[in-house]
Amino acid sequence: MDSSTAPPPAPPADPRKVEAVAIPVDGLIEAPQLPPKARAGAACKLGIDEAGRGPVLGAMTFGCCYWAVEEDADVERDQEEINDSKQLTEDQRAKLFERVLDDDRLGWAVEVVSAARLSREMLRKKAPVSLNAISFDATCRLIQRALDRNVDVVEAYVDTVGDPDVYRDRLTRHFEGRISFTVAKKADALYKCTGAASICAKVIRDESLRRWVFEERGLDDRDFGSGYPSDPACVAWLRRNAHAVFGFPALARFSWQPAKQRLKDVDAVDDDTRAHFAFVAEVEFDEVGGPARPRCTSAWRGAGAGAMVSVRTGARGQRRGEHDEDHGVGHGLEEEGTRARAEEAEARPLLPAARNAVVARRVVRVTLAPLTRTVVSEPEPRATSRAGRRGRNADDGRRRPGDRRV
Repeated sequence: MDSSTAPPPAPPADPRKVEAVAIPVDGLIEAPQLPPKARAGAACKLGIDEAGRGPVLGAMTFGCCYWAVEEDADVERDQEEINDSKQLTEDQRAKLFERVLDDDRLGWAVEVVSAARLSREMLRKKAPVSLNAISFDATCRLIQRALDRNVDVVEAYVDTVGDPDVYRDRLTRHFEGRISFTVAKKADALYKCTGAASICAKVIRDESLRRWVFEERGLDDRDFGSGYPSDPACVAWLRRNAHAVFGFPALARFSWQPAKQRLKDVDAVDDDTRAHFAFVAEVEFDEVGGPARPRCTSAWRGAGAGAMVSVRTGARGQRRGEHDEDHGVGHGLEEEGTRARAEEAEARPLLPAARNAVVARRVVRVTLAPLTRTVVSEPEPRATSRAGRRGRNADDGRRRPGDRRV
C-alpha cells in the first residue's frame, strides 16, 4: 500500500486511563514518575491494601498509594470520594483510579501475585508459605520499593491481616522502627491513602482478569464470571475445565479449597475436558539430572511449541492429591485427544524428590497422538523363584509361622 494512502496511526492510549497501564501476569507496576514533593525529599504517608484474597481464579494484588504529609489536607479534600473499594461500583472505582493516575501529587504501585505463584508457594511440600505470609511479604516489598526510590516514608497505614497489634509490631520490627505504622481493620474505609491503595489494587486485579490470555493453546473459555467460588459462573467454569490428571488451566489457584475439592471429585476425563487436553503418548528426555532410567508420569497442558510438560517422581506417590500407580514413559496411559508437538519444553517436577525421582529433566520431544481408549497398565511383579512363591503370602507378602525357610 502506498504510504500516502495508508491510514493514520492510532493515537496513543491516554496515560491517565486504566487501559494504558501495562499489567504483568506476575510482578510489580508503578507510577513512572515520583510526585514532585516526594522527589524533593518531603516526608510522605503511605497506605497499603490488598484485593483478591477470596477468588479461586486470577491473581491477588497488593496496592500502595502515597503523598507528601504537607499536602495531606489538600489531597484528602480533592480526593474525598475515595473509599473502601468494596463499597464502590466498578465504574466508580475505574473513575477514581483514573483520578489517581491524573494527580501528580500521588505516587502508587501494585504488586501482582499470579495464581501460579500462590499455588507454588502454598503447596510446597517443605515449608509451605501461608497466604498471610505472602501478604506480609508483599506489603514489605511495596514499602521497601518506595524507600528504594528515595521516598521518605514516615507514616504507613495498613489494612490488618490477623491481629492488628501483632501485625503492627511485625512491620515495625521489619523496618527497624524507622516508620510509624497504623494497622487497623477496615483501614481502607478509615484512611484515604489506604482507600486509594485499595482502589489501585482492585482495579488492577479486575483488569488483569479481563485481559487474561490463556497459556493453554486451544482454550478460550472466558465465561468464568468474577472468579469467586460463590459465583455460579465460576463454579461452572471449574466443573468444565477440571481434569483428573492435568488439574486446571493456569488461571486457577490450585491451593484454594474449592479447586482442591473439585479435583478430588474428578475421577475420569469427561467430554468437555477432552476438548482442551490430550495426553502425552511419547516423551524423550535428555540426561540432565535424575537416574539413568527414570520411571515417571508426564503430564501436558496446551498444544504446540512451548507447551509446559510436568514430570513427577517415579516412586509410588500422589498425583494431584490422589494415589496412583507408577507408569514408565510410554507404558500406555492413553486418552482421546489431538496431535501436537512441543520442542525443548521444560520439565518440572510435580512432587518433591523420592526414590527413583526425576529432579530435573529437559524434554527433547513430546508427541501427542489422537487416541480413542484409556488404558492404564503396569506389569505385575512376578516371583523369581519357587521358594519365593512358596514362602510369601499372596495377600501381604509376609512370611507365616508355618512357612519353611529354604
